[in-house]
Amino acid sequence: MQPVGIRLRYAQELGNTQEKGGEGMKRMAVLAAVIMMAWNAQAQEFEIQSFHRNGELEFNQIPNAASYRVEWASSLQGEWKPFSELAALDNIVPTGEGNVIVTVPLFYRVVADTAPPDMVEVEGGTFTMGDTWGTGGSDEVPTHQVTLSSFWSSKYEVTNEKMREVMQWAYDNGKINVVVDTRVTNAVGDEQVLLFVNEWKMAITFADGTFAVEEGKENFPCPKVSWYGSAAFCNYRSGMEGLTPAYDLSDWSCNFGIDAYRLPTEAEWEYAARGGASGADTLYSGSDVIGDVAWYADDDGVVHEVGTKAPNELGIYDMSGNMYEWCYDQYGAYEADPQTNPTGPESGSGQVMRGGGYGHYAPRCRVTCRWKDSATTTTDGVGFRCVR
Repeated sequence: MQPVGIRLRYAQELGNTQEKGGEGMKRMAVLAAVIMMAWNAQAQEFEIQSFHRNGELEFNQIPNAASYRVEWASSLQGEWKPFSELAALDNIVPTGEGNVIVTVPLFYRVVADTAPPDMVEVEGGTFTMGDTWGTGGSDEVPTHQVTLSSFWSSKYEVTNEKMREVMQWAYDNGKINVVVDTRVTNAVGDEQVLLFVNEWKMAITFADGTFAVEEGKENFPCPKVSWYGSAAFCNYRSGMEGLTPAYDLSDWSCNFGIDAYRLPTEAEWEYAARGGASGADTLYSGSDVIGDVAWYADDDGVVHEVGTKAPNELGIYDMSGNMYEWCYDQYGAYEADPQTNPTGPESGSGQVMRGGGYGHYAPRCRVTCRWKDSATTTTDGVGFRCVR
């Protein structure tokens, strides 16, 4: 079938349209025409009767039309295209008599992809992963080339206040249970202990259905969160913000192909700690002088609020010291072959932790130092940060 009998009697330019008092609407010119699909090419009187600025388009019907469709172009000299994503305009069924009225979309908006709150963009690139100074442990070699896609990283370790906010949402939406007022577990999937509340060195409390934070501890990193709790937090924050969660809590696998909060892979963690593609290759995250960037054992040996030492080149804080941080990967030996967006071995002897903590000495706080523990571990020296 070929379109025939095209007339643009009422095709109009509807330009200079801008929404007031809301999201900006880009100015555009829209022309529309009704294309008659017929089994024969007989010339027939067929035309647009009216086309209004509210998008309402009216056209008359003709005999022997198999269907109609609405097409658009940016100008009369431009290429005419169908509204193929809108079935109501791409295949209009004849009614046999009278005119047909359809609504044509006239407006579109421009949406800027901005950084999520408290996150910075880590531009993708290739770097040498592992001990490039020859001062680390045997599990930090062989060094190897890793290429990563761009991602967003949290500026800060997850704080008590952010944990409270997300856990309250999860509790209110039936995602978690609080067992004997101390253990928080996931209500859906493979049940695991996510974190502890109402305990020593834990500033988050729970009573009568409400999570709270000890006054003055809001901006301290949240401790006593298991690897499972870190992954679940990422899912619940995604859900709270209208994103599709990355983790399948039935087997704790991660979908890396969607826009959602998740734990960094070990390679992403080290790349961000090194300052990304333009990093200065410092021993600690942002400096060769550990005291500039890290809270650690030779400082005062206690945990501090996030973001109170200097950041690295990307504006990310506390990747050396303050709290160990969970990574997505299981722990395993390095391989010398180049890798692209690695996610770790399929099995390992624990979950990777990075960065060292307030109770550890300088060697543990190097950007290449690796550590591990069970995914069920909940201690006062381990926290995490999110990426997207």
